[in-house]
Amino acid sequence: MENPMDRKNPPIEIVGLEASLQDAARPKARPAPAPKQAPKRPDPVKRATAAPTGATPRSSDGAPQEPRLLSSADVCSLLRVSKRTVSRWARAGCLPRPLLLGGLRRWRLADITRWVEAMAEGARERR
Repeated sequence: MENPMDRKNPPIEIVGLEASLQDAARPKARPAPAPKQAPKRPDPVKRATAAPTGATPRSSDGAPQEPRLLSSADVCSLLRVSKRTVSRWARAGCLPRPLLLGGLRRWRLADITRWVEAMAEGARERR
């Protein structure tokens, strides 16, 4: 009986092995990184809870609503200044006077909007 190990087998040819080895050795092209976007800040006006400035705040059924109140952080993002600047302006009396609710300062949106409009009007007059 013949031992299968004694038999000479023809060499096995692997088609495309060299090409795949060359491809594996070649560095892969990385996809371009996605452009970084700044995190979206919530709009302080949308976060507030009432009608537009100048109108009497009313709910959908016509009942009076509470005025929109803004925190220091809301005023900061609305005016695009730092919290320190808002604190300094409030202490100096530059900003409209805030309401103190439980020791926290809150500004009426209507007051801040009027203040911004007055500042813009003053800047236009100086030109």
